[in-house]
Amino acid sequence: MSICRSRRRAALGIATGIAVYYTASGFAVTRVPRKHEFAPLPAAGSPLSPGLGASAAESVVPLAAGAAAAAASASAVRRTSRIFSAGAAALAGASAAVARQKRPSFAARHARGGESTGSYQAGLKDLYGVLGVSKSASERDIKKAFRELAKTWHPDVNKTPGAQEKFQEISHAYEVLSDAERRQRYDEFGEAGTDARSVGPDLSSINLEEVLGSIFGDFFTKEDAVAPPAKGADLHYDLELPFHLACFGGEVPLSVQRLEPCEPCSATGIRKDSVGDSTCSSCNGSGATTQEQSTAFGTVAMRQECLSCGGTGINSSSACDACQGKRLRRQATQVTVKVPAGCDTGNTLRLRGQGERTADGAPPGDLYVAVTVRPSDLFRRQDFDIYSEKSISAWEAILGTTIQAETLDGGVAEIKVPAGIQPGTKMRMKGRGVHKLRGAPGDRGDHYVVINVEIPRELGDDDRAKVEELRNSESR
Repeated sequence: MSICRSRRRAALGIATGIAVYYTASGFAVTRVPRKHEFAPLPAAGSPLSPGLGASAAESVVPLAAGAAAAAASASAVRRTSRIFSAGAAALAGASAAVARQKRPSFAARHARGGESTGSYQAGLKDLYGVLGVSKSASERDIKKAFRELAKTWHPDVNKTPGAQEKFQEISHAYEVLSDAERRQRYDEFGEAGTDARSVGPDLSSINLEEVLGSIFGDFFTKEDAVAPPAKGADLHYDLELPFHLACFGGEVPLSVQRLEPCEPCSATGIRKDSVGDSTCSSCNGSGATTQEQSTAFGTVAMRQECLSCGGTGINSSSACDACQGKRLRRQATQVTVKVPAGCDTGNTLRLRGQGERTADGAPPGDLYVAVTVRPSDLFRRQDFDIYSEKSISAWEAILGTTIQAETLDGGVAEIKVPAGIQPGTKMRMKGRGVHKLRGAPGDRGDHYVVINVEIPRELGDDDRAKVEELRNSESR
C-alpha cells in the first residue's frame, strides 16, 4: 500500500487532517490522529530538527512546503496549537525552515520582476477568470465554481497534459477569493497584495471528503454505510428444441442445478442436534475478521473472511453437515421454460428469479437459456418463412398439374401448378409459415414450395418418337 502517490495529495492530507490511501480494492479516507500539539517552527537559520539533515529537508520541501507554511502562518497569527501527528509536525517544521532559508526577500523578488512565490502561484492571471465568476460573485458562487472545476480538472480524473497545472491554478484562485481579507487585498493591489501569504494554498476550509466524494463516487463513503445484500448469481443453460415446438411455442421442463435453502437444517446452517453456543469465537458470528494497521496518518482497518468458520459465523462443531453452515446447498430443481412461438437458434430466454438463491434474503439471480432448434426432415426455415420441395414429372411441368404439399400445421394443402412451369419455381402459400416472435397474434411468415422437375433418364422407342415429333414441330 502506498500513501499519497503525488506530492499534491500529500500536502492536502497534512493541511486538512485527511489522508487518502490507495489500496488494491480502491480508495480509503482517514483523518490524521490529533494527539500531539504542533511543534514550534525553528527560526530562520537555526539548525533543523534532530535526525533530519539539510539535504533531506530540502528533498521534502516540494512535498510539504504548502502545508508547513499554512501551519506556520496560522500559528503566528492566532497563537493556537494545530493538531498533527508527531511525524507530520517534524516534517512540516523542517520544511518551513528550509523554505525560509531559500526564499529571497520580497524586495529582491520585486527587483527581479516579481517572480512566482509558490508552487500554486497563478502569476498575472485574473483569478476571477480562472474560476469563471464575476468580481461580484458571492462566497457561495465561488465555492460552487471551484467544486465544478475540481471535478473536471482533478489529475486523478483528467489525464490530459497540463491538468495538474490547471488544477493548481484553480486551487490558488479559490484559496485567495474564498478568504474575505485576501480577496479584498487582491481587488485593491492584485497578486502583490496576496504575495506574503501565497507560499502555499490553505485548503483547510475545503471539505475534501465532499469534493473527492463527488469525483470518485462510492470510493469515498462513510465507514458505517452498509451495502445492500448482493443479488444471487445468474445461471446459464443450453436447450435444444424440436422444430415444431420452436415454431409454435410451448413449455419445456428443465432440470437445473442451483443453490437452494438447506432442508436438513431449515436453512439455519446449524445442526438440529447441536448443543450450546454455535457462534464462531474468532469472528463473534459476523463471518469476517478485522485487522488494524497503524500508519503515520492513523489506523487503517481491513476486513476479510473469517478463516475459522469460512465466513458462516458458525463454529465447525455446530455447522450442518449437508451445507457446512452456509444455509444453502446445490441440488437439482425442476424449472418450466415457456418457449415463445417463433423462437429460433441463437435466441436466449431469460427466466427472472430462477437463478442462484442467497442466504441473506437478497433477490435470487436469473436463469438464461440459450436455444438451439433441431432441424426438420420436411421443412427448412429462413427467418419466419418455411421452405419445402415438391417434384413433378416433365410432362406435368409441360402440361400443368395439381400437387399436394405438406404444411407446417400438419395438414396437406392443394397447389395448382401452371403449365410450362420452370424448375426451381417457388409456389407461395401466404401466412402458412412461422409465427413472428414479436408480431401481432396470428402474424406469420409464408410457406414456399420449390418445384423440382424430374427429367427421365431413359425413354422407350415410342416415347422417344413422340418427343422427337414434338421437337420437330417446334422447329417448324
